[in-house]
Amino acid sequence: MIQDIVDEAKSELDEEIIRGKFSKISDEEEVIWAGFPSAFSMLERYFLVGLIFLIHLSFFWVAEEVKFQGDGLNIILRMLLLVFDKIDMLSFVLFMLIFARINHFLNFSTSGRWTTTCLIVIGLIPSIWVFSHWIEVILELFGYDVSNPFPLWLDHWFLVLGLVTSGLMLFVTILYQTSFQYVVTDKMIHVRRRILSMGVYSRVIPYNMILNVKTQQSFIAKLIGFGNVIILTEDEDNVAADHSDEDSSELINNEEVSTTKKFFKLLKVLLFVQRERVDLVQSPANSLYGVNNPMLVYKIVNEMMDRKQGRPGLLEMSRSNE
Repeated sequence: MIQDIVDEAKSELDEEIIRGKFSKISDEEEVIWAGFPSAFSMLERYFLVGLIFLIHLSFFWVAEEVKFQGDGLNIILRMLLLVFDKIDMLSFVLFMLIFARINHFLNFSTSGRWTTTCLIVIGLIPSIWVFSHWIEVILELFGYDVSNPFPLWLDHWFLVLGLVTSGLMLFVTILYQTSFQYVVTDKMIHVRRRILSMGVYSRVIPYNMILNVKTQQSFIAKLIGFGNVIILTEDEDNVAADHSDEDSSELINNEEVSTTKKFFKLLKVLLFVQRERVDLVQSPANSLYGVNNPMLVYKIVNEMMDRKQGRPGLLEMSRSNE
């Protein structure tokens, strides 16, 4: 029975602690369920952190392998390693920029603007050493005595940068995941985000504003037991689509359009286009993101909606899904 599920969810709560964190929960509200994104909900982000470190480690290994290569190495491999070492910094920059573009195109949960920007910055960091030394040489030609703040680039900097950048990304990911909390009461849904001691973001969703509720789970999420509970409301466009003002192919093939405009349009497509997804990439601020046992939460929210809105069939549907 749905009531038994509701009672069981309530019995596992410490209502005093929850009310202390959610100041917008009124005394008239009855707390039914509380949760937060599970660690598994950020699997794609943790995987990206691991990739960043492996990329740095690979470039460090290649650079070191050239120095300590032995006679047993295949001659073709030795030649490739030698060439690669001569352009290792440029190769790293180009590789990371291409990697950032591919990650953005695939439209995963890691394909947002902030993550893409971080990947580009990480890729450009080694070039700082090159530019700083170029500037130093040029200024010395004009008689200026400049002290370069950056040490001479050595291959082990790949490993150091890998540890630092992947460590920072791991810290930010953990911080991001643990900053969200959700509460379902008998009157509304509360979403709260607080990162360290910074300002609190809070969102309240009354049941009369909800149009529909659905769950979203990948194959791995179903195996582990977590997923998103998506709340579709009246005050937001939940099926956001990127509609360009002009079709790209028609614009490029249109002889009346200037070459400059075609070039910038093509450049925009190459840099920003993303693959279309059947399911939307959800944000922890706009859904009950990555919660454990999402079907339980789905049933509880549907039950609360049924009680408040009196819509027939939801209670029976929830019971039939048990």
